[in-house]
Amino acid sequence: MNARARASATFSPHCASVDLTANRLPMDLPANRASDVVLVHSSDLHVDQDRAAGLGDGDGTATLRAVLATARALRADVVLLAGDTFENNQLGSAILDRARGLLT
Repeated sequence: MNARARASATFSPHCASVDLTANRLPMDLPANRASDVVLVHSSDLHVDQDRAAGLGDGDGTATLRAVLATARALRADVVLLAGDTFENNQLGSAILDRARGLLT
């Protein structure tokens, strides 16, 4: 497992990492490794002011903060947040402002 895959595996016990280069044929490998794209994918973060806050020491953005910290540590080119990033569409402005601050 390469260093980037190891770093992503440390984020969460639910995080699976796969070394996609392990099964490539020589002709599939890029000529310039500098052109590799690092993508961090996550889903079901459920940012909120109640349930997630209880899991994250009172911070409903803890899961989002952890994913983005991992993406920074891996120097990700792309972060894909797929589905259920927020618990619902009725969150208060304070939690939305904290999430916006993390995403900008």
